[in-house]
Order: sequence, then structure tokens, then C-alpha cells
Amino acid sequence: MRIDVGSYTLNYTLRGKGAETLTLTHGLGDSSRTWAKQIDQLSQHYQVLIWDLRAHGESDSPAGKWTIDDLSGDLHRLLTVLKIPSTHLLGHSAGGAISTHFTLQYPQLVHSLTLVGSASEANEKASENYERLAQKAEQEGGPAILKAVG
Repeated sequence: MRIDVGSYTLNYTLRGKGAETLTLTHGLGDSSRTWAKQIDQLSQHYQVLIWDLRAHGESDSPAGKWTIDDLSGDLHRLLTVLKIPSTHLLGHSAGGAISTHFTLQYPQLVHSLTLVGSASEANEKASENYERLAQKAEQEGGPAILKAVG
């Protein structure tokens, strides 16, 4: 499904009828399809929210520069529009960084945080790569990053 979160839409799927929500956030260059093999099992215990980051999967790619604040804000807007008062977060790779940032910004909305294949800091080589990708995004837009990492 798609939901309007302002001047663009985000793609999401909400499954399960558990008392608590589990939100899964994919990594850079991926999509909510990352969770295809897990969603059936998880939705037996939780209401599971999977979503596509902006410029990923079926979500829109709004113009302009984006920051981790923007991506974390997308998750906040999505939860608000869906009337989800709190959630468990699980983030993979860059989705882990977004989930961590979200937790620091909105701790009252987070029951737990699980990181998979994510890091709290990057070594010099990784930092240079992320900087190169950020510059590419500024010059060519978000879809150019997807091609670079794909």
C-alpha cells in the first residue's frame, strides 16, 4: 500500500494482528522485499510493518537533499499516519542506522531496537565510500546511489 506523508508517498505493508508492532527497515539499495521470508512467521506474533525508504522499492523519490533526520522523520510520519503509538524496531545495514537515529529522536515510541549487519561507526575506508555516495546523491539524486550500490 502507499501512504501520503506530505509531498510524496511511501510504500508499506502492514500484516498480522499482534498486540505489539514490529517495524522492519531495509538497507540502502534494497526494499521491503528484503523481509519476504520473515514476514509470515513474524506476523504470527506481531503486527509487522515493512516499508520502502524514499527512492527505494515502490516509494517516491522526493527532490532535494536528504539526511538521516529526513529518513527517520519518514518513519515517524508513517507511524503517525498509521496511528501506531509505539513499535519494536529492527533495522538492517543502513536501516539499522535509521532505526538507531529514530530511537534517539523518539525514545518514547520504541519498545526495543535490534540491529542486523549494522555498525555504530565506520572505519576510514567505509567513511570515504559513504561520503562518495553522499556526493553522488547530491549531484545526481537518490536513484543514482541505487545504481552505484546495485
